[in-house]
Amino acid sequence: MFALSFVLLATTLAAAFFISTASSNMMQVFYDYANTMSPDEQGFLITLGGLRYSSLELVEDLPLDEVYPEYLGSVDGEDFSVDGNTLESRCIYAAFVVDDAYEVTEGIPFTDTENSSECAWISREIADELDLGLGDHLTYRSGTDFETSYAIAGIYDDAAVNEDVILPFETYYRSEISAGRNVNHEMYGVLSDSRDYASVVDTLRERKLSPYSVLDDSFRSLTLIHALFQVVFAVILVMGLWTFSNICGVILESRFRFIMKLRMLGIRTSHIAAVYAMIIMLVTVLAFVLVAILNQNFSAFIREIATSLYPGVQSETVPVHYQFLVGAAASVVILGRSIYRLVRRIETYNIIGVLEEK
Repeated sequence: MFALSFVLLATTLAAAFFISTASSNMMQVFYDYANTMSPDEQGFLITLGGLRYSSLELVEDLPLDEVYPEYLGSVDGEDFSVDGNTLESRCIYAAFVVDDAYEVTEGIPFTDTENSSECAWISREIADELDLGLGDHLTYRSGTDFETSYAIAGIYDDAAVNEDVILPFETYYRSEISAGRNVNHEMYGVLSDSRDYASVVDTLRERKLSPYSVLDDSFRSLTLIHALFQVVFAVILVMGLWTFSNICGVILESRFRFIMKLRMLGIRTSHIAAVYAMIIMLVTVLAFVLVAILNQNFSAFIREIATSLYPGVQSETVPVHYQFLVGAAASVVILGRSIYRLVRRIETYNIIGVLEEK
């Protein structure tokens, strides 16, 4: 009877753990994929809707590895001039370098260390046409009172970059704000771990910002499915242990007259209960060990399927310590019920009645 109950318990536990493991590994692979969405593929990219570059203090306390702007417009060339001649027909862009750099054929490259400098980088074509070289200046005038001079720090190949002139965004932004103008830009943040996305979004929304990502729909659907699968895991786990507990109760009931005879021989109730508790615990532990072995192989299989959906993503198997702790706690509570009922019945049973033959 205990052998049959072992098979039933192991089968039920395996079904519960397989469902939980499949869901957890799918989520793990998805999170690892999301963590490659930043420009350098080392984090999760969030659009910080409503945030301005001048209001970065709103996100300073959040676990964002980087916060940077992207300029969404083009600079008005009429505000720039060289020796009195405007650059109104030229394509001028304000850029913020995060990880990549604008390489040059002369001068210094435009890297992240130059984001706040008063420098400019120009194409070879405009350098030859306007006879400009390193150290020459472009004059920026906003309105009638504000003027900034950008020193040419580098010259790049026309084939590599489309713009005629590139300016550091931070310097250009300060100039425009000082002149009372609006700068059309979007702010982005990079999370090192996409698992923090939900909590960060809640905090940002409390601060009247509108964060979002390209994976919002996937996050919502997969999180809901994962939660549903964990509920199914808990239901099957409890049902399996409860059924096993009832079977143990039937077994103990069939052995009750023998148990009472042991009691009449002077064996303590605690000793009798301990023997049957050890048998039940042994069956339960063996079932969990078998499930753990099967679950390890199943996890590798599920992870292989999940990674095929996101090529190039490296992911490790999700440990199931939490599930086993839940299973162990549920086992103690539910199976302890059988032993408790046995003890109560022994203590309240009429021993004289055992001697009566039916």
